[in-house]
Amino acid sequence: MPNLHPQIVHFPIAGGIFLLLLAAAWSLLNKESARTAALWVLPLTALGALGAATTGLIFEEFFPHPHEGEAFQLMELHETLGLVTAAAFVSFTALIWIFKNKVSRIFRWACLLAALGLAGLVIFTGYLGGELGHTHGLAMPEEAKKSETPPSPKGTPPEGAQEPHGDSHDHDHHHDH
Repeated sequence: MPNLHPQIVHFPIAGGIFLLLLAAAWSLLNKESARTAALWVLPLTALGALGAATTGLIFEEFFPHPHEGEAFQLMELHETLGLVTAAAFVSFTALIWIFKNKVSRIFRWACLLAALGLAGLVIFTGYLGGELGHTHGLAMPEEAKKSETPPSPKGTPPEGAQEPHGDSHDHDHHHDH
């Protein structure tokens, strides 16, 4: 079974940022076309967030991952924020569609603030996911993990690396104090 989570997560991230731009255009520039576009981008982004949360839960169930330590704690926070993000997008979608005929200035500013919060939430959640994937190696295909050079101990160049010109690590020097 392929891990689809890394591919799906980009949709709600992009949607959240695009939604913020549309909300800003509607609130600040009074662009009605931006409001109309946001009414379509929002539910699609909510679906993408639900897909990302679902595939994240599937990843946790069926793919190897740590069960303790820093990576595990980061994964738990990422999971919680992913579920909160999906619920927030779905809730905001429902509210917007219920009150979609509101055109008051206060409503526009409330939508802008909500879009700002949603964008911040989805970006931070995505950042944590990126840390899990790129720093901790979660969700990487096994072939990619095998081809990576393991990190060398501090101060030791990786196998086959050239010593830099100049100072060598294997010399003695005396300091008079």
